[in-house]
Amino acid sequence: MVPTPYIYLPLPAKCAIDYLDAQGYGNRNIERLDRYLDHYFKVYGQVCDQDTRFSCHRIAIRRFSLEGADLVGTIANSVIA
Repeated sequence: MVPTPYIYLPLPAKCAIDYLDAQGYGNRNIERLDRYLDHYFKVYGQVCDQDTRFSCHRIAIRRFSLEGADLVGTIANSVIA
């Protein structure tokens, strides 16, 4: 699966990633990202598809250097490079 670049993600996905970015160090993890994704997509009256969620996970892992316990629940775990 090829991740969608940030620039092409739907607005709710960008909002979720940016809100995760606003959290302090140690408070960024995939579980929080999933909650933010669910929230923002619900607010916009949409549903987050699996490809978008995968792309967001991949972006968060790379952008915030997530590792260990922060990766619990990720669907992008096998593609960390």
